[in-house]
Amino acid sequence: MIEKLDGTMETVNYFGSSHVRIYHNEENEAYPLHWHAATEVTMCLEEEYTYVIQGDTVHMERGDILWLPAGVLHSIANPANNGSRLIILFDPLILSTFSELSSILSMLSPYYLVSAKDPDAGDIHSLLQGIASDILVCQLGKSKFKDVLISAKIIEFAAQLSSAVLEDKLSPKRNKETQEKDLPQAHLAGIYHICEYMRQHSHEDLTLDHLADKSGFSKYYFSRLFKNFTGMSFIDYLNNIRIEEFEKLILDPEASITDTAFAVGFNSISSFNRVFKKKKGLSPSEYLNLARDYKDPSQRF
Repeated sequence: MIEKLDGTMETVNYFGSSHVRIYHNEENEAYPLHWHAATEVTMCLEEEYTYVIQGDTVHMERGDILWLPAGVLHSIANPANNGSRLIILFDPLILSTFSELSSILSMLSPYYLVSAKDPDAGDIHSLLQGIASDILVCQLGKSKFKDVLISAKIIEFAAQLSSAVLEDKLSPKRNKETQEKDLPQAHLAGIYHICEYMRQHSHEDLTLDHLADKSGFSKYYFSRLFKNFTGMSFIDYLNNIRIEEFEKLILDPEASITDTAFAVGFNSISSFNRVFKKKKGLSPSEYLNLARDYKDPSQRF
């Protein structure tokens, strides 16, 4: 299934004007540690698969759906028996114009698994499963607008997943499970708006003091709320956004690593290098050499 592997980077080849590749994968083989500039959605159709995603072992059973953001290192073990998966690889720029999606999808790194056996995921699992199946139907069809229909379904998939994640973050049930019973939903909703603000102003010098003040909470309470809502600290979330923006801008042949790092909000090249290496598993220069070979900017949206 991997068509071209350079070191750990897989090149995903799109055809024509399409920005999506779809596979019904039945190959009984393992895939080495790799990453790609495409976002990946995998739905397990038969048997089981084991992924290792940035050090975490993830078991996929029949019906499970995996969201894997672009740039995440992962490997796949050889299935015990012949399995079957639907794999959808797409250019993240399909979603880039929807800032409200980006604010939520940034929380889903390095992966998000929707389990078919999770009783609390029943509705959203069925919905996502249906959309993924629709994408396959579109791919097999002969419509002149196939690429448009598939892109629309991918946007719908991301929107439904984001909506489910957001509702789960704000639900009293989640608060109970995480023993955060004293966190009002209105306060958590406020953190969502802070996330949107951070995405819009990520290139600026955002500090904990500034964000806490903007939210109307103390630094301690803001940090607690933010971690509860996003699953990470504000600085980790901010760095995720900045790295995502760097990945887009650095594809310009005229862009330099240093200038781009400063442009997206980092104020130290050493801290940028450290954050990038931690998140991507390779240095910015190694990423740049591979990423510019991967796709010419003129072919992107």
